[in-house]
Amino acid sequence: MQIFVRSVKVKTKLIKKSLSKTLVDTYKPHGVDKPQKIVFGFTQETDNYGIMMYYRNRLIRSYVRVGYQIKPNSMGAGVIGIIECNYLTPTHNKQDFDYNKHYRSTMFALGQKLNDYWNEKCGDQEVPPQTVSELVPISCGYSVRIPTV
Repeated sequence: MQIFVRSVKVKTKLIKKSLSKTLVDTYKPHGVDKPQKIVFGFTQETDNYGIMMYYRNRLIRSYVRVGYQIKPNSMGAGVIGIIECNYLTPTHNKQDFDYNKHYRSTMFALGQKLNDYWNEKCGDQEVPPQTVSELVPISCGYSVRIPTV
């Protein structure tokens, strides 16, 4: 499927493949036989981070902040988690999940697992570490002189 905005094709990007330092974890919700797979990783974008929640391969909630990401510091920044929540019930318009016991326990468990991932990869640092391969030099191509008053 191709998506066009103002007659320009939108470039698609697979989030799961663009993450660095990935970790695959599992979550066993109550009343479900099969454990759910959660993928955590660091993204190159600093503004968009959180949990992506899918229901039958359809994105229902994006960039949900949990765990360290809720607090007003930079801990948890840059971490994206991806989970397939087929055991939760989406609302009638498929924009959110029903706020019930299963949803609350899932959000709590995701927060704990994200905190564990952050502590494992970064320790007590507030800023995620960057490797040399992740650093990209940025050049504007020309210099702009700012006039002084």
